[in-house]
Amino acid sequence: MLELDGAEFVARVRPVTRFPVTLQAGDVVLGIVRGIRTSMAIIEVEAHAEFPGRAIASDTNGTLHVSKTSESYVDRLEDAFHLGDVIRAEVVSTDPSVQLSTRAPQYGILRSHCPRCREVMAPKGDGLVCPECDWKERGKVARDYGRGQILAIER
Repeated sequence: MLELDGAEFVARVRPVTRFPVTLQAGDVVLGIVRGIRTSMAIIEVEAHAEFPGRAIASDTNGTLHVSKTSESYVDRLEDAFHLGDVIRAEVVSTDPSVQLSTRAPQYGILRSHCPRCREVMAPKGDGLVCPECDWKERGKVARDYGRGQILAIER
């Protein structure tokens, strides 16, 4: 926060918060799927769920291994996530890199777009369906899909 002292001709910058947001194991984060490999997804961490409006001071590139995707067996990450999906995940580790997990039911996809027409997909059964073109997909959908905390990270 900028403070100007006209009498002393001094400008001061004071921090708005007392500490920067750094990711730690156990933190819940929101991110966007930016890459998918055979056994790993690249997640761009956009926000900390507890401090959604604050920037993250630590590394924001996370990885999600296929074994930490779901409580049930997942053979290929392409069956669980798609590029551009907005997800909620738990930080498992930050050393040497940010590692994430979506195993619990509250974690997973919060918002997904149809690969055909780009409409927002709607939950149906254990997957998603496009309300415009009826495209169907399966995925690791969070139990509060469409109602969960998404913030302003839907690009």
